[in-house]
Formats: sequence, structure tokens, C-alpha cells
Amino acid sequence: MNLKCLKLDHNGLKFFPDLTHVPKLTHLFANYNRLSDYNDIEKLRGVLSLKELELIHNPLSRRSGYREYIVRNIPQLIYFDGVEITEDERVEEEPEDFIMDPN
Repeated sequence: MNLKCLKLDHNGLKFFPDLTHVPKLTHLFANYNRLSDYNDIEKLRGVLSLKELELIHNPLSRRSGYREYIVRNIPQLIYFDGVEITEDERVEEEPEDFIMDPN
């Protein structure tokens, strides 16, 4: 399938279907739906060609840590919710109690 851009805005979506069968998908817009759980978008990690994702006006977008979670868990993205992802956003913070073994 040669589909590169998929617009699913205003469809009442509660979860994504399996999109790994759309190997050329680069842009996915699912604004104004009912996506509310991070687990609902986990399968997007497997869409390796995905470069742009918009989830504006979903219940999920109002959750604390929303942008950070998406950036860290779908690393192939370049743009998220219309904003380019910076290198600083991609750097994961180490836990404060992380102790490096000197050996």
C-alpha cells in the first residue's frame, strides 16, 4: 500500500487500528477523537516510517507528561502536534537515584 498521509480527525476513535501494514505512512492526523490512554497509541511505535503525528484535542492530550511520553516512545517522529521535536526533547533524563558502577 502506498498510503503516506492518513487523516482520521473527528472520527470518535478510541484506539488505533494496526497500521504496521501501511509501510509508507509518514503523516498521521487523529485530532478531535476520543484517544485517552497511552496504551492506545503504543502500536504507532511499529510504524517506522511515521514522521508526523497530531493528536490535538483528544483526552490524552490533556494528561500530564503527554508530549514527553510521545516523543520518547515514538522516536521516529520529527513533528508532533504541529511542532518540530528538538534534540533536547529527545534526551532522556537519568533517574536521580541512578548510581554508576565503577567496575
